[in-house]
Amino acid sequence: MNAGKVAAFALCLWVASCLTFDLSILHTNDCHAGIEQTDGNGGSCGDCRGAIAGKCFGGVARRLTKAKGTTRRTESESNVLLLDAGDQFQRTLWFYYYS
Repeated sequence: MNAGKVAAFALCLWVASCLTFDLSILHTNDCHAGIEQTDGNGGSCGDCRGAIAGKCFGGVARRLTKAKGTTRRTESESNVLLLDAGDQFQRTLWFYYYS
């Protein structure tokens, strides 16, 4: 009787170890209409020189680049879930007009 329980337990452990996988979860939220990159004071950072010098922050393109870089780190880490909690329109004219 005990040998059967031990065998069943060992089988469960073996099956569980075969079914495990790695999952990377990326989460973003509250970008508050930060579509374009800005400087440290929230002003425009339109030229590339500021971005290259590391003086620009935020922006959708920067978030996308980071997400793609994370998903392509290795072939074995292909299970990546990107979640965005929204809040995309605060600080825009749409937000102030329709809120």
